[in-house]
Amino acid sequence: MNFLLRSLALLLMLAVSTAWAESARMPLRPAFDAEQRAWLKEHPVLRVGLIQQAPWVLRGQNRQLTGANVELMQRLLEGMGVAPDWRLYPNLEALERAASAGEVDLAPGLQQTPAGLRIWHYSMPYLRVPHLVVGERSGNGAVDLDQLPLEQMVALRSPSQAAEYLERTHTNLRLRATPSERSALLLVLNQEVSYAVLDEASLSLLLRESRFSSLSIVGDIGLPQLLRLATRRDQALLSGIVDQTLKALPARELEELRETWMPLRYPQSTDFVGFWKTLALFFGLLLMLGATALYRQRQQTRLLERGLLGARGELDRHQQAAEALRLSQFSIDHSTVGILWVNWDSHLRYANRAAERMLGYTPGELVDKPLSQLEPGLHMDRWLNLWKRVREQDEGSPSFEVDCLRADGSRMPADVSLSFLRYRQAEYLVVFLSDVTERRRARAALEESEARFKGIAGNVPGLVFRLERAGPGAVVNFAYISEASQEMVGWPAQELQREERGIRSLVHPQDLNSYLNSQTLALEGESDWYWQGRILTAEQEVLWADIRTTARPLGNGRVVWDGILWDITENKLAELALAIRGRVCANYRRTWKACVRKRRRVLPAKCTTSWVRY
Repeated sequence: MNFLLRSLALLLMLAVSTAWAESARMPLRPAFDAEQRAWLKEHPVLRVGLIQQAPWVLRGQNRQLTGANVELMQRLLEGMGVAPDWRLYPNLEALERAASAGEVDLAPGLQQTPAGLRIWHYSMPYLRVPHLVVGERSGNGAVDLDQLPLEQMVALRSPSQAAEYLERTHTNLRLRATPSERSALLLVLNQEVSYAVLDEASLSLLLRESRFSSLSIVGDIGLPQLLRLATRRDQALLSGIVDQTLKALPARELEELRETWMPLRYPQSTDFVGFWKTLALFFGLLLMLGATALYRQRQQTRLLERGLLGARGELDRHQQAAEALRLSQFSIDHSTVGILWVNWDSHLRYANRAAERMLGYTPGELVDKPLSQLEPGLHMDRWLNLWKRVREQDEGSPSFEVDCLRADGSRMPADVSLSFLRYRQAEYLVVFLSDVTERRRARAALEESEARFKGIAGNVPGLVFRLERAGPGAVVNFAYISEASQEMVGWPAQELQREERGIRSLVHPQDLNSYLNSQTLALEGESDWYWQGRILTAEQEVLWADIRTTARPLGNGRVVWDGILWDITENKLAELALAIRGRVCANYRRTWKACVRKRRRVLPAKCTTSWVRY
């Protein structure tokens, strides 16, 4: 018993010494440059805008200001070496009007909004205040709002940020609007609703009242309030000073600030008695465990060997799981695809090595940077619309191509695909990046080559075309017909490329069989194709055409025929006229010889006239 008392006294002494050590705060030492130190020397007093709202800002009976934001600003201004000029405002609208008029230099505890970006320059978030789900104490554990049945109603203050978020993202919920957070908790106590939603700061104040002692936190809606320090947009130096001072502030002090002003404890009049009851129960349990241990010592010795074997097996499984986890992380880090995790406020929470290499950043440099730094056109309204669209996407992931801004200011064309991810209590948008610089160059080169080919083909005095066959027995398609078709036959290329048209639709009916026979032989033999015959224009004018193609077998039955259709009408007509004249002359020569053989002294008039003509 004496040993236990001595141990308890030692624990109390350690707790007191630790609390004293934590209370002795070291002075802040921000890393200001020369320009920032000169600016602070010129501005020994800064005007601090505060919104009077518990627990952030409170005014005592002696008009002394207290609260979480007041304590935070006193600590930061002490590190800057300046004095505060407190300016109180009833709401955010009044504070922003004062900032626009130049009456305020900086303000704590603000949330970044698209409208506020025109007035303020926001620091990085220094405090996260979640929106919590509160209900009657029970052993059911956490509540998932996505799985909440329709008969259970949720109360919350409206209008508010949380109400807009739940109406937009949780269409399954039955929401009941209330004028305040207190009225929402009263509805839960009266069993008119099942749960209430309110922020941590308001809840910490209300739970100090004894009538709410039966309520408990049962969930988180995933919409935290990210509190930031805001400086006027026209004071860039002050913004950098605030960022440096926040970096110098230990994270432990922010946690102490939260515990001091937002303690989520349930007030009970019997806390002191309950403490000693718990302590007595603990010691009783300790004595019982000691007696049990002595009694079962021999039995445990016999079980040690079997337990050791089981532990070894479990250790092997843990090692395998840890190795698999390391392998997964290694695969993600060394993936050729860039991967970014983005929070709802558009700030990056994770970037793998491929993304850092693509964008020209050092390891870890991308974390906490806004996505607008990579895509300047992605303002907050556009980002929130994109977040909502991807979150509600049912089929597939949206993908598109953008030009990302690299660290050195250059542009990188990237193929982007998006996916929504829920991890524990948080929600992220996963961005997959693929560098398509070479693909874009190849595409540009291909387009240039096609344009060059079309330009050359368009200047050739004939109709240039290409036939393609994908495989044995496949349909032969006209892959290309030059625009000269419009001038030559009166039909545009798009019309002749239709499957039911082609060049065969131009062939004269009397020459169609010879056309099809020559084409069939070329297709079956995968050989060159030659044909001469008559074709009809759109105005039914008869033209003589000469088709010559060159076959290029590509393997596996794939063949390409490149050819030209020439207009040989003039040459063909001249050739036919010469042939007709030759036949006529031959007939008259035969007639003359016959007359001579019969020894006729007078030639027929027909012979004489024709012979003279030719």
